[in-house]
Amino acid sequence: MANLDERFLDGPNVGYCSDSDDEEAAPPKIPPLDDNNADLPPQPGNGGPRTGPKGVLNDYQLHQEELRQSQKERDRLIAKQIKRMYVAPTPQNDDDKEEDELAKLRQQRLEKMRQMRYGQIQELTDKYQFLNVIENGSEDELIIIHIYRDDLDACKLLNDALLILSSETKDSKFYKVKAALLNTSDNFERNALPTLQLYLGGSIVANFVRITDELPEDFDNKDIYNLIQKRDISLKLKS
Repeated sequence: MANLDERFLDGPNVGYCSDSDDEEAAPPKIPPLDDNNADLPPQPGNGGPRTGPKGVLNDYQLHQEELRQSQKERDRLIAKQIKRMYVAPTPQNDDDKEEDELAKLRQQRLEKMRQMRYGQIQELTDKYQFLNVIENGSEDELIIIHIYRDDLDACKLLNDALLILSSETKDSKFYKVKAALLNTSDNFERNALPTLQLYLGGSIVANFVRITDELPEDFDNKDIYNLIQKRDISLKLKS
């Protein structure tokens, strides 16, 4: 049985190298009481309570004026807050354009989900399954294995693309396996993933180490298919 490191790095396509707005007004200060005048009765005048019908009426009117002023101040503060939160409306044509973009994006995602629904990638749970799949492969069935790490965005993108590709091809099987299960080195896991390996009849025919180096930034299933075709490997599409 071949050494695992040889299977990772000795293929024909090795590409791996080593390593707050306004402040609230302060409450008015209350002057200290004058002990000398604490027990004196209120003096007549504008500031003290008035007796008699006219005095009561004046007090009432004064109280009403104070209420009106207080309400005006509250209205002013509310208007200020509303103005602060106001956002100018987007022109109608911009709204339409944004809606069109969102609709297009939703349609693309639905199409991708539809394609992925019919694809299949089998998960290998240990290195023995990995070796068994390779060594028992037939000459007329292409084995495609994605070696990955969960926390890498590139691995997630590759897996989605392979899932779609698996729904479009025949005479091929798609697998994935975590690099940690294969006892790979830390250096390999840091620098070589995602890796895509292709086998026929137990022999490796393509080894794309850190395959993202050979793909566009936002690659998809078509880019992977074209890359495999460039290696003169027959990946048959369903008719």
